[in-house]
Amino acid sequence: MPPLRTALLQSSGRPGAVEANLKTLDEAAARAAAAGARLLVAPELFLTGYAIGDAVPELAEPADGPGARAAAEIAVRQGLAVLYGYPERDGGRIFNSSQL
Repeated sequence: MPPLRTALLQSSGRPGAVEANLKTLDEAAARAAAAGARLLVAPELFLTGYAIGDAVPELAEPADGPGARAAAEIAVRQGLAVLYGYPERDGGRIFNSSQL
């Protein structure tokens, strides 16, 4: 098996700024792909920013929500896999999740 070149995004994300964080993810994915990476790993809760406190319930979304669709579009457009963290809503429960 050939080696897997991996890029790491070192950023906690802007709290509550999902669109800005998606832009950061897109820019990082472009740089990572240009450097030959096949996987970009973003931090825990990157999509919403880590320090969101009481805003977790309003920022949480389902696994197939708009953030997931946007991240998938970034991965396809940039040509690499993207792993990111986000607060996931599943029914009445919220999880600290990651999605690839």
